[in-house]
Amino acid sequence: MQSVTPRRVIGLERIPLYDFITGRPDLLDRHREGLERYVLPWLGERSQPMSVWIGGLASRRGDESFNRRLARARASMVAGFVFSRTPAAGLRHAVTAESFGETLSRDHTENSEFYRSVLVLVNRPPPLRAPPPRPAPSLSRARYNRFRIYSSALQGRFDIDNRH
Repeated sequence: MQSVTPRRVIGLERIPLYDFITGRPDLLDRHREGLERYVLPWLGERSQPMSVWIGGLASRRGDESFNRRLARARASMVAGFVFSRTPAAGLRHAVTAESFGETLSRDHTENSEFYRSVLVLVNRPPPLRAPPPRPAPSLSRARYNRFRIYSSALQGRFDIDNRH
């Protein structure tokens, strides 16, 4: 999970929904149960705003382009389930879905159940940062609203008054 999830995010809940049927994006009953038990309680209408990150994976079995589409479809199925069960998810909470295809499927067997998965991370969004304070204007430099231009080509002196 650490190699896939966004950097520097600890997360309140980390839920691996694994062992999808090979070549299929369909949610199984145990996936729905995991989402209902560990994700949806954080996403109520009165709960504080949360951030939900969903990452789809695929095993190395099959064509690489098919696995990219399959991982995307799995992540979309999870996001669709979350949105269907919590109407406030799109308004009050930030839900992000990404997919990685088979690019991270390296350490286990070709068709490992851990790579036929979707990872879900629930976290509080980072606090909004206030812009840095502006430095106080320097009082040491004098400010003028009047200046002179001397030009040897124009043979004269011009006074310009910069009043608004």
